[in-house]
Amino acid sequence: MVVLEQSQPPVTAEQIRELIREEWDRRNRRRGRPRG
Repeated sequence: MVVLEQSQPPVTAEQIRELIREEWDRRNRRRGRPRG
């Protein structure tokens, strides 16, 4: 993951978790296999 400190404020753990959840949802939808 790339974090731009120049244009964006420091990223919080909550934001990172949300991004990870979104990526997992996309991957699961593509493969059609939800992973725990």
